[in-house]
Amino acid sequence: MTRPGTGLFVGLDHHPGADREMSSPLRTGLDHLALQLATREDLDEWITHLDAIGVEHGAVSESAEPAPHVLVVFRDPDGIPIELFWFGG
Repeated sequence: MTRPGTGLFVGLDHHPGADREMSSPLRTGLDHLALQLATREDLDEWITHLDAIGVEHGAVSESAEPAPHVLVVFRDPDGIPIELFWFGG
């Protein structure tokens, strides 16, 4: 997947001989994927979308440290955590 005009590229690969174990931060590989959203409203819209399509996610986490931010985490089918976050202020 690419975003024209940027250096962003995300490649997905399939390995038929993979061990099929769920992702763990203790195993070699991707720990998690974090995606920053432009506004708090974007985060709320994503949560509404995830709910509408039946994707389980954690509770919304809000904190002022180290800077004001809000985030929510869900998992892809392999168990890799995907974090959607917004930095405020």
